[in-house]
Order: sequence, then C-alpha cells, then structure tokens
Amino acid sequence: MGKFMKKADYHKSVCEALNLLPVSESTGTEPVLEIGLFSIMGTPSALDASLKNRAEECRALAGEMSKSGTSAKDIRQALNRIPFTYDEYLETLKLVPKIRGEYAKIHANSKILSDDFIPPNDVPILQNIHHIDLKEVTNRPELFGMMKDMSKKISDAAFSLSYLHPETVLKFVHDFAPHLYTPDPVGHLNYLAHLDPKFFEKILQVALPVRLQEEDRKRHTYVVGGTGSGKSELLKLMVHNYVTQPDYGATVIIDPHGDLVEEIAKWKEFTGSDQLIYVDPHLHKGSIPTINPLDATDTTAEEREVIAQQIVGVFEQLLKGSAGASLSVNMRTLLLPCLLVLMDDKKDCTLADLQTFLNDDHNSELVALGKKSKRKAIARFFQREFGDKLFTITKQSVRTKLQSLFNTGVFYEMVNGKSTINLKEAIEKKKTILFNLAKGVIGTEASEALGRLIIANLQGIAIRRQNIAPEKRTPVHLFVDECQNYIGESTITILEEARKYKLYLTLAQQIAGRGMSTEVRTVVLNNTNVKFAGRTAEDPRIAKLLGIELTDVQNLKVGDFYCKAGNSPTFLLQADTRVLGNTNAVAAKKWTTTLNSQKQYYRTIEAQLKDADQAIELV
Repeated sequence: MGKFMKKADYHKSVCEALNLLPVSESTGTEPVLEIGLFSIMGTPSALDASLKNRAEECRALAGEMSKSGTSAKDIRQALNRIPFTYDEYLETLKLVPKIRGEYAKIHANSKILSDDFIPPNDVPILQNIHHIDLKEVTNRPELFGMMKDMSKKISDAAFSLSYLHPETVLKFVHDFAPHLYTPDPVGHLNYLAHLDPKFFEKILQVALPVRLQEEDRKRHTYVVGGTGSGKSELLKLMVHNYVTQPDYGATVIIDPHGDLVEEIAKWKEFTGSDQLIYVDPHLHKGSIPTINPLDATDTTAEEREVIAQQIVGVFEQLLKGSAGASLSVNMRTLLLPCLLVLMDDKKDCTLADLQTFLNDDHNSELVALGKKSKRKAIARFFQREFGDKLFTITKQSVRTKLQSLFNTGVFYEMVNGKSTINLKEAIEKKKTILFNLAKGVIGTEASEALGRLIIANLQGIAIRRQNIAPEKRTPVHLFVDECQNYIGESTITILEEARKYKLYLTLAQQIAGRGMSTEVRTVVLNNTNVKFAGRTAEDPRIAKLLGIELTDVQNLKVGDFYCKAGNSPTFLLQADTRVLGNTNAVAAKKWTTTLNSQKQYYRTIEAQLKDADQAIELV
C-alpha cells in the first residue's frame, strides 16, 4: 500500500485551517505571537481539519491503487481507513441499527454461509456479501431473492451518506462497539483510536504551538475574561512577543490596576536596555513623569488642529451626561478655538491655562491672544462669539471638571508643566511604554482622565502620520486593560480607520461590552479581528461571537482561552507560562538599575510645582 504524508504536513494543514502560522514558517520582518498550545483532539475544528485531510488522502490513494491494478483487498484497506469527522460519525451511528438488522436477517436465513464467515455476534462488510457465490442458492429461489434484496438495502444505506464511501460506512458498522462508540466526543475519539491507532497517536494526540499572525493582529484584538481567568497573563504573553522583537515597533500598555505593568517593567529583557519607559507617578519619591496634552512642540498648524480635536473628544467623554447634547455641541464650538490659541500663541501652555481661559474674570490676556489669532475664523470667534452667554454653562462645566481632576495632585502634576516624555519620539524609537494608572492609588476619576488623554495623544500622533509613506510609519500596539474605562466614541476612529496609520488596539475587559455605549460596543465587537474568551461566570455575548456554548466558557480552566482569528474556526488555547507572575523578573539589584534608568523621564515635584504656580497666576 502507498505512503501517507508526513506528520509535519498534517500539522501544517491544521494550523492553516485555524489561520495560525505553522512552526516551519516565518513572516519575514513581522513578529509572530507565540502564546501557548492548542490540542488537536481538544479543538473540534482542528480535529475535523485533520480528519478531512486524512480522508482526502485515503481516497486519492485508493484511486491511484485502482489505476495501477492493485488488488481489491488493498484498495478496500485504504478506503476502510477513511476517518469520520464528528458530524459524519454521528450521522453514521444512526445507520447502524438498520444495516445490522439486515445483516442479522441474512445470518438467520442463510445456511450456506459458515459461522467462520459470519460470526454469531459480528457482521461482514459489503464486499463479503457481494462475494457470496449466488450459484449455490439458485436452486433455492426464495433464499436467492432474499439475499439479493438485503444486500441491496445494505448497499443503499451505505450509499445514503453521499460524503462517504460505502466501504467506509460498512467498516464502521462491522467494528461497531456500543459501549465505546457513544454519540458524543468521547465516543468519536474511541472510534478514531480503534480505526487507526498510529494516526491517532502520532497525528491527533498532540498539542501544537499557537502562532498568531501579525496580519490578523493589525485588525485589532479583543480579550474577555473574568477575575482569575488569566486575562492579564495572556496580555503579558502578547506584550512579551513584541518586547523580544524590538525592531518591529512600539508597544504601549495602559493598566488601571498596576500589577500588570509592574510585572512587565521587571522583565529581564529591559536590563541594560533603553527600550523601557515606565510611567508610574509613585515610582520615584519626590519625582513625577509629565505628559502635557497641549505640548505642541515642532508641530504644524494642521497638526495642532488634530491635537485639539482629540482633546475635545476626551472632554466630551469626561462630561458626557452633564448637560445633554447641547453641552457637547457648545463644547466643540468653544474648546477647539481655545485650545488652538493656547497651542499657537502661548508658550508652554497647559490644561491649567485652559481652565483660566474659561474663567471670564481672569482670561482677558488670553482672549486678547484669541482676537489676534492668525486663523481668521478663530479670531472672528473671539471677537464676536466667545463672550456670548450661550457658552456660560459650557465654560463652567469644563472649568469645574478640570478643577475636580486637578484636586488630585498626581493628575495635576502629570499634565501641567513641560513634558518629560515625548511620546512621538518614543514611538519612533520603538520603545515599550508602560502606564501605571492604578485606580486605588490615583483615584478612578484621575485614572480614567489620564488614560483617555494618553489614548487621544496616541491617536493624534497616528493621524498626523498620514503624510508619511506607509512603509516608514512605525507600528504601534496599544494594549488597554479594562478598556471600558478609557475608550469612547472617539476610539471608533482608531478601530475603523487608524489601522492605515499602523495603530493597532488590544482591548481587554471582564464582560464583553460592559460599560460601553451601544455604538462603541457594536464597533468593538465587529471591528476586532482576533477574539479571546477566558473563564467568566456569565457572558453569553462573547460565547455567541465565538460560536461556543456559555457553559464552555464557564468551565474553562485558568489560563485557557477560546480564540478565533477572523473567519477561521474557534480553537482552545492553553496559554504559555513563560512570563507567568514574576517568572521572567530580574533580581532586586538589577531592578534597581532599571529604576535608576527611568529617572530621565521624571522631574522633581518641586520643579513641577514651580511651573504650576506660574500657570495659575492668571486664575
């Protein structure tokens, strides 16, 4: 009999069926995310892909044998090794009683067939019946007709499954063992193990590496998993792949709890490297990192418009519900001119200046700048519209929100003053940038505002790169844990358009869509190409998206995730443990070295407060 293809070829075809990159292949300069293993037997789609390949191979082999004059016995042997997929297995089970019943009638009425030919508790396959010498029963017309009729019924039953060869069906019936061939996945595996033990052991009973392709990740990723599911560990695995392939692009992580980024910051890969920027307001006592949202150094007038639009979007989210749609319309009309005047004409402007700008008792100097703006529409606005009572409520709302945020000292110090971190430059240098926005330390309101401002900054950087040739744009992977706290309608642009600017999102939360508006939820669910579902108590939405049952998600082990890339079948991932907890952390002495290297991105609080005092002089 001919040879079957190699084990590696089977496994390659399985990976391709799941849209994963086979072990033997690379994607050139683009990274491959190796994040764990998947079991062929534990993944129905992978198992079916293997079985379909095997079936096609068996049929092709039988065809070659037939053409070359191979004996009918060997041809039947090839056909009898065709395995059933799970659905085929269940359909064939339904035929067993009918076919076995016809065999039993033949056995009971035929006296010319020996017990050796038809054992009392077994059945022959179709070929054996066809090989009965019917001449021996020509003198018994009633037996001849009965056997011919029953043989036809058996043959018709076998042929009723158009996707299978009748020999395969009858071999299954011949081997049928009721206590093993049960109508469930376990029975299916029992059948496969009995059908072809070597194929079962060497091809099916293995786990293969999950190697996600970057092309799929470019269309964004969504991770859902409840507390204790291993969601944060999965995010770390994905981040680790980019950290270990630093020549590809920049990686940014926003963490509302702090543990995730703290563990990443301690990784061995950052020792002696300038790749890391760790933003934690409490990392160095007496110092603070600063990212001024209004820092428009080395930008064009058009780029400053993009920055202003992103900041307006943040305030729309922060003040959502304060006074309905009218506030939103007035806010866009009011804030955009104010922000442009500050960035165009006021050196080292900050959000504290914006607060002053919105206070009619203290803003005369800033309004004067607005009236002299080189932007004609902006100058006209300050000359004729800015003082209108229509904007009174809007001014007060934004001013009050800013004050509420400024009351948290960390927030005030991180956004007012000269930036100590140039995000645009850090991205171009392909840094790993970690933001520790722990709510328990800086407060929920400040954490959410900082996260939204950071995302707006990144989005603005991405959009401003439209004039750069696509091949020269540095890829950016942005990871956002508990994403519902930091994204809103403005994020829709990233999901729908920013891919062309090479800004790719990985969004994570505990329950799919929770805390999102209907519009945002719809866009997130429909525009994230790679989806993961970890253990969660109740999340029918993500289960439905992945085509699995809610109980499947509820019964997952810690570190196991259902995954789906694009339109490919869903598979079960067993996450790697190579960066689990502090497994990849450096010793205390080396961590101190890493901490010291981060001081370049911090300023002393005293220096910050001096800048703050200067900014507040006009208030």
